[in-house]
Amino acid sequence: MRRIVAGAAAVTVGLGGSLMVAPALAESAAPEVEAAKSAGPKVRWDWSMPPGMVDEKTWNRVDDPSSPHYIDGGYFTDGPDGMPDQFMKSVKGYSAAGKARYGKLPKNDLHKVYLDASGSTGTGSLKCSWTIETDVLVKRKNKNCDKQLAVKLPNGKYPLSLKVTDSTGTTTVDSKIHVKNILIGIIGDSYGSGEGFPPFTRAGFGGATRELHWDEAACNRSHWSGFVRSAQTVENADHRSNVTLLDVACAGAQVSKSEIPGRTAGGIISPQPVSYTHEGGTKTGLQPPQTDQLRAIVGDRPFDNVLLSIGGNDVGFSPISKACLLEGQGDNCYSKPAPWAPGEDLWVAIDHLLLELEKRYARMAPCVSSTGGNKACKTFKITGGDSVADKRTKSKPVVLRKSSKLLHAMYPDLTTTTNAQGDIVPCYQDGLLPQSPMNQISNSWAWDAAYQGEPGKPITLPTIYSPPLPTPDPAVITPSAYGLAKQVVQNQGDYGWTPGLSMLAASRGHGLCATDEPWLYGIRTALTASNPANQSGAEHPNDDGQAAYADMMGPMAEDLTGVPVNKPKTVVRSHQGLG
Repeated sequence: MRRIVAGAAAVTVGLGGSLMVAPALAESAAPEVEAAKSAGPKVRWDWSMPPGMVDEKTWNRVDDPSSPHYIDGGYFTDGPDGMPDQFMKSVKGYSAAGKARYGKLPKNDLHKVYLDASGSTGTGSLKCSWTIETDVLVKRKNKNCDKQLAVKLPNGKYPLSLKVTDSTGTTTVDSKIHVKNILIGIIGDSYGSGEGFPPFTRAGFGGATRELHWDEAACNRSHWSGFVRSAQTVENADHRSNVTLLDVACAGAQVSKSEIPGRTAGGIISPQPVSYTHEGGTKTGLQPPQTDQLRAIVGDRPFDNVLLSIGGNDVGFSPISKACLLEGQGDNCYSKPAPWAPGEDLWVAIDHLLLELEKRYARMAPCVSSTGGNKACKTFKITGGDSVADKRTKSKPVVLRKSSKLLHAMYPDLTTTTNAQGDIVPCYQDGLLPQSPMNQISNSWAWDAAYQGEPGKPITLPTIYSPPLPTPDPAVITPSAYGLAKQVVQNQGDYGWTPGLSMLAASRGHGLCATDEPWLYGIRTALTASNPANQSGAEHPNDDGQAAYADMMGPMAEDLTGVPVNKPKTVVRSHQGLG
């Protein structure tokens, strides 16, 4: 029979043979109790887990062609910067995800833990003997307590006893150890993948120019993203836990197949076509649905946290921008014909896509499940190597510890800037290539309807702007669907997901046309960029925007994953002098 330490009274044996009863072990964090000041060592101990995401250096961006660091895009200096120091790695045994991993994925769920009693003091050299009561009793000894002792343990809380011996006697203490390898997933679109202009570059074709150095070029996936930085926040929270991150977010992703003709994107529950060019060659192919990818990698192991950005491509963010850019700032593009929906104005077509998005979320929800066995999860599969099945078929879901462990991040506000008085106002910039594709009236529609709209609630658009703009027609529109931000809130009630909305509020005034502290790459900035070039970086967060995402999601992810890990109370069980 195994000895059970937790919950039992502890007995201390003094030199004179007297018995002293110590209190039972506490589950919650409490200060460590030192051994009594008599013969034998004083015991102090702790544990740590090696980080899966190492952040010990700061990356300094370089855009000076005369710098020796120009080709690489920058250089490191000492000190953390909130981003991993290394690029993502491949997933062993699963190539479909590409470079998508930080940390370990041991098949036996045994994680490396360092036991440390170097803080103990006594007379002469100290010897340590450890006992940990997992399903299998783990016993380890080290002849020199000054050195850490590596051991592999499963996730969970386990009774621990430590016996420290010096030349005067032996002290035995009881406590618990909490082994916590935190499994985090990132799924979604370009806002999750880190689209934009990451500060990592490499020599382009022929070596004459620079190109962006993505972690996974097929998805414009980068460890520069605010989502990866949020996982790094969890990693940096303490030394007693560590993180395994799986990032399968992919630029262009949608929940499912596109509703817009000519756009073939998939994403969360449908395969996604990807292509990229490097060193003169182009690679194309299909990536499996992102939920199927995560399930294939970890099986039924539950995720402690999943970070999600999705919906913008489903409702046509990119086609809206292109259509409005072609119309020019002098026209109210919201009321112009939608190029993909004959007979429908743009605002009507977007309203229909928002209605469809609600249904897409409903189809996606069973595939990120807290039950782990929901038979309602269905995804589109890859057939014949390069085709997508016409119908969804059953799939095993991504398992969450709780539905609330999915953090659904809302997009930043693209539509506003601040005026000379500091007021938040809709974007407007004249010229052939403005930073925002829409004028003030259309940006007002985007905020009031596409972001914040409610079914049946009329929206009156402004009619007076300087410089003068065409009178809006219609001047009053009534949505039939909830806007994106409202749907993020609605999903909490429907599916239990945690909404991350503060990015939207914090980014007001930092939109595409903001001249003071923009958080996004405007149209002109992205389309005219060179060395490196990346037109798809338009309308995506810059470094300030990525940092703002991390500022929002990092603390939320800490709360959802339960870090930092507190050390349980340690009590002295026996204190035995020699002789």
